[in-house]
Amino acid sequence: MSIGAGYATTRRFEIARIVGDALAAEADERVLPVTDAATARQKAQRAFAQEFLRPIEGLRSAVSLPNPTSDEVTEAANRHAVSEWTVITALVNHGDIPRAYLERMQQL
Repeated sequence: MSIGAGYATTRRFEIARIVGDALAAEADERVLPVTDAATARQKAQRAFAQEFLRPIEGLRSAVSLPNPTSDEVTEAANRHAVSEWTVITALVNHGDIPRAYLERMQQL
């Protein structure tokens, strides 16, 4: 499995982060930062984008839990034009697959 987003999936994810941040921002905030910094705001942006682009309920029905195959992850990612990484982290963050699965994927 290739963990890494292509240009289109990366752009979609970043735009969804901006939308999520705009929805959560205070009315008087003019600058909406979208950075790679590990802040609470950035985590909220990523969580919104992940759920917006690939809702967890549909994802759960698209893969075999708690051990999805590489092909299932790839197919779920392709179906919604997100990265495989987005699929895996969504499942880990919702407790559907063990964090060890994510750690194994990081080593690939």
